[in-house]
Amino acid sequence: MILTKLAKQPRICHLARCYTVPSSTSQPEPSKNAPASAVTKSKEKPKRKKRKYNIKKVLDEFRTLSENAFEPVQLTQAEVMPAEARRNEVNIEMLPKSLYQKIFGCDEGQPLSANKIKQAREHLEKHELLEKVDPPLPEINFPLPPLQGQNIEDHFLKISEEQCGAYRTLMKKLTSATVPDIPSTWSTSVGWTKYMTGRPPEAVPFPDEDCLVFDIEECMGAGLGPTLAVAFAPDAWYCWVSAPLAQVLQGGGIPPSKDDFSPLDLINLETAPDCEIIPPEGSKPKVIVAHNASFDRARVKEQYWLEPSQTRFVDTMSMHICVSGVSSFQKSQLLHKSVANNEEDSILQINVPHGEEWRERSSLNNLNDVHKLYCGGKGLDKSTRDIFVTGTLLDVAMKFQESVSYCASDVRATLEVAQKLWPLFLERFPHPATFAGMLEMSAAYLPVSEAWTKYIAASNNKFEEIEVQIKNTLCAAARQACSLLREEKYKNDPWLWDLDWSVQELKLKKSATKGADTEWDEEDRNDPSAGKFKYLAAQRAFMPARVPLLPGYPAWYRDLCTRSDSTDWVPGPTEISPSMQVTPKLLRLSWEGFPLHKVKGQGWGFLIPGRPPSHLDETDDVAPPVDEIFKICKKYAAVIPDIQLSTNEIADEVERKISKADYFAAKKKKEKGITPPEWYKGTGLPCPDVALPGVWFQRMPHPGGAQLKVGNPLSKDFITRISEGTLRGEGEPGQVLDLSNTGSYWKNNRERIETQKVVWLNNNALPKGIRKNYKLGAILPQIVVAGTLTRRAVERTWLTASNAESQRIGSELRAMVHAPPGYHLVGADVDSQELWLAALLGDASYAGVHGATAFGWRTLQGKKSLGTDLHSATAKAAGASRQHAKIMNYARIYGAGQNFAQQLLKRFCPDMSEEQCRKAAVNTLTLTKGKRMYTIPAKAFKALFEKNLVTAEHKSNDKVFCTSLGVKFGTINEAGEILLTKSELDMLRGFEKLSVVKWPQSACAKVRSVWQGGTESAMFNRLEEIANSPYPATPFLGARLSRALEPKSIGTYNFLTTRVNWVVQSSAVDFLHLMLVSMRWLLGDVPNLRFVLSFHDEVRYLVPSSKRYDAALALHATNLLVRAFCARRVGIHDLPHSVAFFSGVEVDKAMRKDATSECITPSNPEGMTKTYKIPQGETLDVYDAVQKAGSDPFKKLKQKFSIYDFCGVHQEFNGDLNK
Repeated sequence: MILTKLAKQPRICHLARCYTVPSSTSQPEPSKNAPASAVTKSKEKPKRKKRKYNIKKVLDEFRTLSENAFEPVQLTQAEVMPAEARRNEVNIEMLPKSLYQKIFGCDEGQPLSANKIKQAREHLEKHELLEKVDPPLPEINFPLPPLQGQNIEDHFLKISEEQCGAYRTLMKKLTSATVPDIPSTWSTSVGWTKYMTGRPPEAVPFPDEDCLVFDIEECMGAGLGPTLAVAFAPDAWYCWVSAPLAQVLQGGGIPPSKDDFSPLDLINLETAPDCEIIPPEGSKPKVIVAHNASFDRARVKEQYWLEPSQTRFVDTMSMHICVSGVSSFQKSQLLHKSVANNEEDSILQINVPHGEEWRERSSLNNLNDVHKLYCGGKGLDKSTRDIFVTGTLLDVAMKFQESVSYCASDVRATLEVAQKLWPLFLERFPHPATFAGMLEMSAAYLPVSEAWTKYIAASNNKFEEIEVQIKNTLCAAARQACSLLREEKYKNDPWLWDLDWSVQELKLKKSATKGADTEWDEEDRNDPSAGKFKYLAAQRAFMPARVPLLPGYPAWYRDLCTRSDSTDWVPGPTEISPSMQVTPKLLRLSWEGFPLHKVKGQGWGFLIPGRPPSHLDETDDVAPPVDEIFKICKKYAAVIPDIQLSTNEIADEVERKISKADYFAAKKKKEKGITPPEWYKGTGLPCPDVALPGVWFQRMPHPGGAQLKVGNPLSKDFITRISEGTLRGEGEPGQVLDLSNTGSYWKNNRERIETQKVVWLNNNALPKGIRKNYKLGAILPQIVVAGTLTRRAVERTWLTASNAESQRIGSELRAMVHAPPGYHLVGADVDSQELWLAALLGDASYAGVHGATAFGWRTLQGKKSLGTDLHSATAKAAGASRQHAKIMNYARIYGAGQNFAQQLLKRFCPDMSEEQCRKAAVNTLTLTKGKRMYTIPAKAFKALFEKNLVTAEHKSNDKVFCTSLGVKFGTINEAGEILLTKSELDMLRGFEKLSVVKWPQSACAKVRSVWQGGTESAMFNRLEEIANSPYPATPFLGARLSRALEPKSIGTYNFLTTRVNWVVQSSAVDFLHLMLVSMRWLLGDVPNLRFVLSFHDEVRYLVPSSKRYDAALALHATNLLVRAFCARRVGIHDLPHSVAFFSGVEVDKAMRKDATSECITPSNPEGMTKTYKIPQGETLDVYDAVQKAGSDPFKKLKQKFSIYDFCGVHQEFNGDLNK
């Protein structure tokens, strides 16, 4: 048996490390001669040997077994690849034999350390995971095409180069060009004009060069699309003038603005102005370089056609962010031009070397600042830009030459930036998959139908209905509140007691005014009942010259009304709105059950009754009704909020907090006055300076941080708190909160959605089968393909769109992207993408096998039903729900620490005290990350031993060293490293200083901080190792960290959590780029294949309906290949079966999260099938996809190639690997 042959070896051959497990769930029976390190835990632990003081032996004792020699065992194919399920050393089921051979062949990798395998198994046994073995997954006959190269890494290198090589060549050609002088005079002719040195201007159909630098200017107020454009090619300048502008230049009138655009209204870059389809010879590769290229692309005709163009847009802004981007807090510092030094608002003070040198290596993202960063100079003259922002077409026409020259100067600046940036980009992002993936993302395409306008109309109608309902409810609440004026009942109201209840009296004249009109109006005079009320008309003579507004009504109510003599007068409190300060009081809002109150200078907060009297109490006549507030608070019951956050939202929130926490140090402001009651366990922020009699005032927590005050509790920042139940109202007025929640999505996003640039294709541009009965439009989302420090794509509407929610108007936005007849949308969500990548790094560094750590094992094999999955384990440790634990887990791998975990727990569990939240956060982090320790290499102790300053400790069971002063310290971890606590490290440093140990000889000079004892310690140690390297780079594609955050710019230990966050999220971007490259390779022969969009962890494609199942299978294959690539990059030449394929691929006619969802919302109450005629789609696992795909879906990829077969013989052959 294989394990028998391994018994004599100190290390394990990589290919031999998987062994057979029977189909039942019982544990496999190992050979009697198998070593305990590879099969089962040793029954008896070896006794600790006493150490003798011998420097050589002491150093040898900490040397790991990894240096032992290894001689590979010759094994037969049958021994290594048994017929049944393959499992690795920690019982994780691996790829089936057939797939393993196709992907890895005999690509063995480095042999494993038996010592590390033993360490991993003991670690899993400690957490009771090793013995939990799942039944084998079903075998699958997957038709994987042959790899292009000798291994999976060669494969991706080759196919990436094939996809982006032509575009990289064009970029080199363009950035090598010499910029000729800008023409002094520009033609006013409509369309394109070409300018070459020594030649007269020439009208041309379009620029026929294959590489251009491009800039568009649009008169925003005209509503007529692009106004003019300038392009530069290596040997010519080009200028494009729109037909409306040419009409004005020739003396004609200004055309009216347009609501609907067709491709013919836009700029043509590949075909004649009147052409509406790709010519028969097809599109050729073409590069367009622009700054914020998505803006320019959205105004190019050919980009909207259903048949994809081969033109790709390269964004210099995205390249700049990749090379020199900053964190969100660094960006705020650049915006303010100086570092905030207000000690009251600071959170972490750090030592930034040499006066913040990162500022010299980065800038804001606008073209002016980017140009100054890379090219120097005083900056660009942007004064002419105002003509396009605030002016009209006539203004542009009057300054035509100046306007075009301004556009040309931006083109020249963009080229100069590209010439500096392009070499830096290639140096810092060497793998072609990065550039290929960015090119693919720049071609995003969203097809829409007439359902788009129907959706907007339905959302607006429902929103207006909600607004009227809110207005009526608020008016009724205001009128009802006026009744409290009688007998001064308002003084006992927990909300309205501090409003201005003063009234104005109506003072009549003692004698009637002579000549006053005492008759009814003509309309009323003919009324039969006019005579009965004639005496009222007579009272006009006694009215004062200026009648006060609403005499007898309180002042706060009068502020909500208009005067009767105004032209648009309507009776009642018509000026009231949710943004007014009186509204939360009229709605009787409470936070955690306590009535809201606003204090000048503190913003909104709430009142807690029971505060004892104090000499600090305010002595105003108006005092809070403490007894009534007590009655309100008796209704208080802690609500466990149901918080739903996407991974995007978690990542953004963590990044905002840690980037600031990395910059400033925590400094707590000393509180004075009487502290809040111990029984209060909510989230309020104490304000001891506010001394209201009988009550404590606590500020509402602002989502942006404790330093911010809440200006309006009904703003979008608190919408989630309404749905959670933390913020709620009393009685019928409280229904306004539910209504506000219903309209919140549309209110916050309506402008962006309505202003989406939809271009409707003419019939001639549509496939013949749908020209008569289908209206096809397209939206090109304004994506910045690398918009953040972590290179995540950024877009304000589509990438932030939530899934359809039953109580949110317009939240079905994503489902309004519809595939036209003859096409389908195919896509998938990457299951736990970032968790798996982080676990992979930890497992690889810990033992070199999948699932070696508890974190990795739970990610791969944990079961929610058994409570062994990652989120269930965290929920148990934190005392929170599994959903809340999921948020905490993602926040932790993004870099959040104890403070952030404590804030989340307080938000999730309002009934927990601060101390309980602190303990739960500490327990959770101790279980997961472990404890922060400091490791010193054994060799670093040499000087201390030689000077007899340190000896080996023989008597202590815990500590392994002893100073000459008798102080015991240090422990040994599994890898034989010396570990010190922070106090022990400080002690040793002081001891070295006292003993005059020089720095080169100092053990403390070689100290390295590590996490120890947690389920995720190995993973965080690896992340920090990458983040602290001189030039941090992702382990998968070698993508470098921004220059502004490299250690030489900010110091080795500064911004560590931000860099850890970058490692995780930037690795996920690598994963996405690899997916895009793989899909393009697998489906490159599919006509009209279009990349639609990629969200944080999902991707969507538009494919012909006849190829939809092939595309679904290709997505499964892509997941398999990309994960195999990532595993091999970190030294693991195998892949777990559980993560090899997507759990499901969506095949649908709409871009919804779930292919079977009806997306029912207030604006879509009848669902997708009835309202929009969109049938339910399909969700296909890999077995379904194999069954439904064609007999040979990747036939064109099966060309001549070379691999190493299983026995290591190099072969070349054609056809299927199975043959």
